[in-house]
Amino acid sequence: MKALPDVAEVKADDNVFRISSNNGPRTTVELMEAVRRAGLTVTSLSVQSTTLDDVFVHYTGHQLRDALQSAPVYQPARLAARE
Repeated sequence: MKALPDVAEVKADDNVFRISSNNGPRTTVELMEAVRRAGLTVTSLSVQSTTLDDVFVHYTGHQLRDALQSAPVYQPARLAARE
């Protein structure tokens, strides 16, 4: 799988493989062609695009909601009653 076009990383866990690619459509087409040539069967395939949340986690190491939860709560100042 690492030899497929534009593959950046391959992770395997039991019978589940996660392929990170710099060109998802091309890698997917080449993967399916390699599977066909090998006479294998794919039982499930899912494709996920990179989101802004993915980019945020990559560069900060934290999820955006973690950053939001640790932000201070806004407390408006109480107005003094006018006499």
